[in-house]
Amino acid sequence: MKASEWRQCLGELVREGARTYEENHYYEVPMTIPRAKLMILQQICFVRGRRRCWLWLLSNCPELSVRRFILQHEYEEAVKDEFSEKGHLDLLDRQAQAVGLTQEDCVKAEPLFTTQLSFYGWAWLSKETNWLKGLAALNITEWFNDNRLLADVGGGASARRIKQWSEGLGFTIEQMPNFKAHNKADEAHGELFLRVFEEFASRPEEEQLVINGAKEGIRLHMFTREGIAQAMEKLN
Repeated sequence: MKASEWRQCLGELVREGARTYEENHYYEVPMTIPRAKLMILQQICFVRGRRRCWLWLLSNCPELSVRRFILQHEYEEAVKDEFSEKGHLDLLDRQAQAVGLTQEDCVKAEPLFTTQLSFYGWAWLSKETNWLKGLAALNITEWFNDNRLLADVGGGASARRIKQWSEGLGFTIEQMPNFKAHNKADEAHGELFLRVFEEFASRPEEEQLVINGAKEGIRLHMFTREGIAQAMEKLN
């Protein structure tokens, strides 16, 4: 498939995922400060886990050109980009402060059991499967932030969380630096590897690896979302 065909194929999988109960449940939980704290701490755990998974994928990928793309992706996430001079964890730390979390709270953040199980899945996909499948499983979650793709189902993940926090907490966009940045940043990251899939997934069995990886990544994404939604509902 050409890059444009991959965009259509993967985009349809994401749109299907965006209409699931799990994805919508996550955004429909009314936001309070205790729930916001839980959401942010789980997002910190999620980001830390992803950084490890992307590096495992880097070591699992034999293609030098693809490894350069992965390093570019991780530099923008972990070091600096147009949204942060200190990496995206800094954006989360700043948003955590807005809901009353301390630096120590962020450092000591522990994943929910469901979040941890999802990490195990992504870790296995990153390290132990074909690198094309692992890449698709990691990359597909960033597509859920694409407002262009998901405009008719409420927008991308960050846009929906901005609405959720604005309505529940009265926060302005400046109090949500992580959501503000990812409302745009992941649109570029979502499309970063389309040319990789075009070049290296040219045979039917390779195409199927990418599709299966994307589907499994979406299932892990939904499992993580639902675990957080249920945990938030137990808080006031």
